[in-house]
Amino acid sequence: MPSVIARSWSATRTAGSWKQPREGIGTDPNGPQIDDPTQVANQTPKRPETTPGGRIQIRPLPPEGPGTTLTVAMVLDKINGVYMSGLQRCYKKGLLEDAKLGGKISMSFTVNERGGLDDNSARGVSTDVDACISSLMSGWHFAIPRDKDGDATEQAFKLALALQPG
Repeated sequence: MPSVIARSWSATRTAGSWKQPREGIGTDPNGPQIDDPTQVANQTPKRPETTPGGRIQIRPLPPEGPGTTLTVAMVLDKINGVYMSGLQRCYKKGLLEDAKLGGKISMSFTVNERGGLDDNSARGVSTDVDACISSLMSGWHFAIPRDKDGDATEQAFKLALALQPG
């Protein structure tokens, strides 16, 4: 039986008097706070939940393209949301080979008139991780880039992924 449970049910003698097991309930700064005798108890407010940061960070933001409707921010949002889990899987595979694997991967691709990718490449960390990311990129799709007249066009992007072991 753990000692915490055993102590919570025993009476203790302090300064010549017995302290009953339930005395002092509500006075523990880490437990429920009872400020008013008519209240049952108020729990101390919980800290807001934080989500751990990803191991892949995109830095720095590339410059904006030549006036198409597909912006760098839109591409980064989709990569961070939809495609990040695949990028993390590729990186984790690389970490199995080298636990200290890190660095930058330069990615380049062109979003075509259908929203798919042409001329995609990823280079920089290891041949296995680079190949894994390149194969993922072949299935990526983005919004169709349109020029100022509203016609479908192509838009090239170059990004750098910073990979860091956690």
